[in-house]
Amino acid sequence: MVVSCWRLILDGPAHGFWNMAVDEALFRWAEEHGGCPVIRFYSWHPPCVSLGKFQKVEANVDLEACRRLGIELVRRPTGGRAILHENEVTYSIAAPLASWGVLESYRYLSEGLVRGLKKLGIEAGYGAERASGLLSKASCFAHAARCDIVAGGRKIIGSAQVRGARWLLQQGSIPLEISLKRNAAVFGWRDESESGAASSLSEVLSRPVTAEEVIRAMVQGFEDALQIPLKAEALTSQERELAEHMARTKYAAEEWTLYAKG
Repeated sequence: MVVSCWRLILDGPAHGFWNMAVDEALFRWAEEHGGCPVIRFYSWHPPCVSLGKFQKVEANVDLEACRRLGIELVRRPTGGRAILHENEVTYSIAAPLASWGVLESYRYLSEGLVRGLKKLGIEAGYGAERASGLLSKASCFAHAARCDIVAGGRKIIGSAQVRGARWLLQQGSIPLEISLKRNAAVFGWRDESESGAASSLSEVLSRPVTAEEVIRAMVQGFEDALQIPLKAEALTSQERELAEHMARTKYAAEEWTLYAKG
């Protein structure tokens, strides 16, 4: 995929339903109208669990624990397993499909992440598990698949995709810190030992790390990988209008969050 123009969108914290609506709006608008690929960074407030598109709620998330802890619930447009989003940087990429298979596209689009981690002082690679072996636990960070990024054998960036006829959307979570206690409560782990492959940037670096520091490194990593400068810009008026519509009619709706069949 050789593209001479890439867009960069830097958003602050927002509700889960808005974050998902914006990501899908960028993807759907590009799928229909084309344009430059988009890289977006954002965060979540309040904390939110995002379900994979095909996950069942009751079997994977303790809704009472979410209510007690003030954690929202949303369903992603992408696949994969549930993630508790707090103290993290989240990224999304809307890009043309090109001619690659799924794994090849993951790794091409994730090269900027790997280079960004190196700028933070982290030598990272990819997980080794096949997706078919990842069905035993609800939480995304309990496993490291071949499309995920690992450091020292621990998963530090998890990603998922949805594909259209011409474009794809890739979403991923970059934890600054992980509360194993809160993850255990939300996902029904017997104890924190069930965290599996989970890790965070702060744990790997053995120091606190800020969202601003991570985003700066990631932008530089993508600039290196894509060999073009990136300048932040806003959503277009058409993208914002579509996002507002999708937030209202889909992502804030209980029918989609609790009962969607994919």
